[in-house]
This record gives sequence, C-alpha cells and structure tokens, in this order.
Amino acid sequence: MRRFWPFARKAISLDVEVEELFASAPTAAGVSVSPESALRVPAVAAAVRTISEAAASLDRKVVEIAADGTETEVRDHPAARLIRKDADASEWQSAFELIRQLLVDALTRDAGGLAWVSWIGGEPREIVRYRPGYIMADLTQDSGEPIYRIQGRVVPLQQIVHVRGPFPSSPVTLAREAIGAALSMERHASRLFGRGARPSGIIRTAKNVGDDGIRKMLAGWRAAHEGPDASGRTGILWDGAEWQQMQLSSVDAQFLELRLF
Repeated sequence: MRRFWPFARKAISLDVEVEELFASAPTAAGVSVSPESALRVPAVAAAVRTISEAAASLDRKVVEIAADGTETEVRDHPAARLIRKDADASEWQSAFELIRQLLVDALTRDAGGLAWVSWIGGEPREIVRYRPGYIMADLTQDSGEPIYRIQGRVVPLQQIVHVRGPFPSSPVTLAREAIGAALSMERHASRLFGRGARPSGIIRTAKNVGDDGIRKMLAGWRAAHEGPDASGRTGILWDGAEWQQMQLSSVDAQFLELRLF
C-alpha cells in the first residue's frame, strides 16, 4: 500500500503549550500535576486503564442513518475495516491499541484524543495517532465548530478523529487538586518508609547505661528478635528496663485513612 503523510515537519499545538503551562502551576498541596505525573498515582492509572481498555474492547460498527432516524449497519464500509476489534488501524497499530490510546489522551489531556485519517482513492486506508501537540484543535467562537490544523494548515474534518469528554477540561485537569494531594502523600510515604518509618517500640531504662551499654543492649535484642526465624519470641529485659509499644498518633491514623481512600 502506498503511504501518504500530511507533512514532514512537526508542529507544537498551542493547546499543549497552555496545558503544560497550567500543569506546571503547583496545586494547593505544593506539587504540579501533568498528564504524565497524574498517571504515577496508582488510583489514577488504574482508572484510566480500566476505562480505556473497556472502551477499546467494545464491539464497533459503521451505521447509515436514514431520514427517519433508523440505523442500518454497513459491514463493507472502508472505515469498518479499520475500527473493528480484529482490525489494524495502521501498519503498526491495531484498532484496539488506537482506541485505547485515544481514550487515554481524552482522559488525561484537555485537547482530547486526536488521530489523522489517511484517505487514498476516496477511501480511508489507515488511522494514525500522533504524539500530543502534532494536531491542533480549535473551536470557533460562534458555533463551536472544530477547526483542525497540522503545521498551521487547516485539515478537513473527514481527516481527523477527535475523542473528547463531556466537559471542556479533561478529568485529570478537573481533579488536579485531589491528584496533587495524592502525589504529595505518595512522596511523604516514600520519604517516611525510606528513612526507616516509625519503630515498633522503644526500650526505656532509668539507669544511665552509657554508649557502650546501649550498643550491647541493641546487639543482644537484635540477635534475639530480628530475622525471619525470630518472630514471636518472648522478649527478656534486664536492669529494670521496660518495653514501650509505639502508638500511632491521630495524624498518622488520618494519613493511613487518606491512603486507603
């Protein structure tokens, strides 16, 4: 199949520049939220993956709508051969992968998911999803009709596939404060556990045992109670020493509740 590419040079969309500028502004939690950083939150990544893969797994068909509103499936339409579940949208990407990626873009980027349709001989031959920013999408102020551009040149509507959500902004943008709080909690948890977290308890003694005594006490305690085979052993203290269990504070408990939420 002979391949036709719209333009050789690349263009950066103004929508992407504004989106990146907006994402660089920190949230109330003090962190910036971008489409890439948002997906580092497990809850966000799981939600985006679930929605995009579920949509890409649905049956797809091309229908002809008559004047009375009735719909008739057109099985031999050229577009149907590009979007059905077992089809290839292009030489390197299946229809499943294409729709999944367009949904990921629509969920994480305000510009939505955009792809270019290659027409040859009056028929669509492939659908290509380029990197974000290659295709620019603008809405006219009067009617809201979309205008698509590649490298500043207007592209006919029939050459573009555009997937957007019901709101002007993507779900990631609308939830950026909540995602920012989740990112901040992830960093706090990483620093907390990276530094050894909170000890399970402490050994208290009224006597001044000195540095050498502390080292011997810790060495003896670790030898008796640390390791996979020492779990559950009864602790023995000496010279009036006492074991004090460490309790979670109200702040720690709230942190765990927020992590669970």
